[in-house]
Amino acid sequence: MDVNKKAVELLVGHMKKSHKASTPAAEKRGLRPVEPDEHAAKVALRYLDVFGYLSESLADWKDVNLGDIVDAVKQFQGMFGLKRNGVLCTKTLRAMQAPRCGCPDIVRERHTCAKRIKSFVRAALPRWRKTGVVYGIQNYV
Repeated sequence: MDVNKKAVELLVGHMKKSHKASTPAAEKRGLRPVEPDEHAAKVALRYLDVFGYLSESLADWKDVNLGDIVDAVKQFQGMFGLKRNGVLCTKTLRAMQAPRCGCPDIVRERHTCAKRIKSFVRAALPRWRKTGVVYGIQNYV
């Protein structure tokens, strides 16, 4: 799957700015921004795309901007109980690389083809070893 080059450039630029602005206190809490790296940016963008955090398919999104990407990172961080700062830090990237199921977190129209999601999960993430499912209901009517 090709990754939108504009999106990669935007995220790498954001990573560079975040890395320069990093503080020792943030680093102690595991919030150190990831080294500006095209590979890490591609992994993060593929993850955000495949699991529904980006509102449009990244491959077809011509006018993507940094705000869209940062919002997607914040949404991911919130879903995984991380600090919602929009920065691709070590904790955020580690959560993206953890074993998981192949179901998108946010189902979008483009998720009608499960084959794309399964191929990403098989290729990019370690195998999910859990056989039981635990769930909770946050709200009901």
